[in-house]
Amino acid sequence: MHKRFIAAMTIFCLLAATVSRLSAAPPQPGLKPLLSEVRKLVEKHYPEATVTLQGDTIHFEFQTRKFLIHDPGRGGTGWQDAREESGPQPGGISCDIELRSGAYLGAAAVPQEFDLRYFKLYLSAPYSKKLDCHLYIHLRYPERTSKEFLEEFRTLTGKFEGLLDAEPLPPLPTARLNVIRYWSPDRGNVRSYQEQDGKQVLHGVQVSFGENNRLREMSVYNAGVLEHRTQFYADGFTFRAQRREHNGDGRDVIYAPIRKPIAEIGSESEGVGFAPLKSQAVVYEGLVKGDRPWSGSFLVRGIAGFRAVLNLEEYREGLLFSTKPFPVEKFSLPTVDPDAGKWLWEYPDWPNR
Repeated sequence: MHKRFIAAMTIFCLLAATVSRLSAAPPQPGLKPLLSEVRKLVEKHYPEATVTLQGDTIHFEFQTRKFLIHDPGRGGTGWQDAREESGPQPGGISCDIELRSGAYLGAAAVPQEFDLRYFKLYLSAPYSKKLDCHLYIHLRYPERTSKEFLEEFRTLTGKFEGLLDAEPLPPLPTARLNVIRYWSPDRGNVRSYQEQDGKQVLHGVQVSFGENNRLREMSVYNAGVLEHRTQFYADGFTFRAQRREHNGDGRDVIYAPIRKPIAEIGSESEGVGFAPLKSQAVVYEGLVKGDRPWSGSFLVRGIAGFRAVLNLEEYREGLLFSTKPFPVEKFSLPTVDPDAGKWLWEYPDWPNR
């Protein structure tokens, strides 16, 4: 256990050393200069296309329609249920260019191209270190799209830094984080804070330890806003992972105990088979839009009478569809009142921003 504690502290120190700037995200640069150049390029190749700017997103399209797209199931077996997505018909084009603060933190490698059968999807996220922002690009185009247009588009978006109405970021502040450490034989934590508007708010990597200094939770805050959290089983494998992008989109995932056959867990997730798995499987997954549960299942704390209980809430298109008790016993977790302070992790819900 002593070695596990040392390893956990090493992870904390390494991650804390990589935490980015201490100040809150700066105001978003203006997109009008970039919009002008995008409009010139699009109208050159697609004279009848519409080009618009809404908030921080440039959108253009020509000859589009709704398609039903089937994504591969988990593990590469079978297909998921069809989802509706707008895309171009032959000779058409469709694109969203969203300006986001900070660097790209998504799971997919970028740039990358996906073949969605009816059209191709080009995913890219060029980053400006000078302005600390990136473009989140979804370009949808059919098979016979002009190579000249594609090359000009990639060149234009790759040099977007010079096409934004913004000033360079101020120098990094020199203030250090205020790090507080506490531990005892049955629990401990390391918390880091920064001063913001005269108050101390969580910032950087936070680590929580359980009994015998077991690493139970690790989270990342950005100027008081929780952006990532991972909770661990007692054997060190991941129980739950949560992530939020700067715009509040993200996902919550609950994993199976690695040494448990998935058939014993009773998963209701699509793509899960009945044979024992050799690695952790996704048992429940929920997608979040704008810091709100949008679809899938979420672990939340509810109230039954005068005591707290753990529930599994299912959402469909932003609406609560069903609520049922979370099957704690099937995950080899302690069946205790989460209000009693004996739950393995911190408060299990995602706090509002």
